[in-house]
Amino acid sequence: MNSNINDLDIFFISGWKNIGAFMGISERSARRLELFGLPVRRLPGNNRILAIKVEIVLWLQFYNELRAERLKCGQERPGTVRNGQI
Repeated sequence: MNSNINDLDIFFISGWKNIGAFMGISERSARRLELFGLPVRRLPGNNRILAIKVEIVLWLQFYNELRAERLKCGQERPGTVRNGQI
């Protein structure tokens, strides 16, 4: 099986700028969402960020559903994370 590095782009995103672009938000907002459980990995040694696209999509669905529930209860302001991939 011949594996090309570019084939990995189908599954992985590296760097905050690219993660934010995939999610449809700014780099800074993506960094902030790590505090709310955004599934990213820090590579040992060089502290690079790596994310798996399907995990991001699933997390966004969960996060937006949670926010919708909190809005119903009056616990949170309106606003959702958008994702052009969904």
